[in-house]
Amino acid sequence: MIDKAALTHIGRISKTHGLAGEVSANIDADIDFSAGDCLVLDIDGIPVPFFLASARRRSADAWLLTIDGITSQQEAAEIVGCDIFVDKNLLVDDSSDDDIVYVADMEGYTLYDAANGTAVGRITAVDDSTENILFTIEAPDGREAFIPFAEELVTAVDPDARSLTMSVADGLLDL
Repeated sequence: MIDKAALTHIGRISKTHGLAGEVSANIDADIDFSAGDCLVLDIDGIPVPFFLASARRRSADAWLLTIDGITSQQEAAEIVGCDIFVDKNLLVDDSSDDDIVYVADMEGYTLYDAANGTAVGRITAVDDSTENILFTIEAPDGREAFIPFAEELVTAVDPDARSLTMSVADGLLDL
């Protein structure tokens, strides 16, 4: 039997994502998910445990979750709208994460080239639907460019100035 007193509400399943059973969830708590963690979903007022196969953060409050046993979009659709609960021990008690900037939240940032410090352009869209994140950039001359993002290329992030400095491959803007 599930001890409801040991659980805390952290969010809700918002929609399906893809065809293989992955779901998008809005999470309102500071939590560090890992494979094997137990989530409890409120299904018609009944707490039902599920285990995570994988979890990846999309933005400050959005996660993509793969739940063991849910392998199709149809199965995932059955849990859309369910409230999510976890054991209170899974919550992270650390306020130092306030400085974290998520790639999905970088739309509107100005991208600077680390090699010469010049502005490459303004990030107008972030495509993080795959493992390879792609920025759509509006260059100062009005052209549109696509720049792949890789964390290891980032040299500086300034959330207050809404700027990102990273190494941009030579010739990439000429394509």
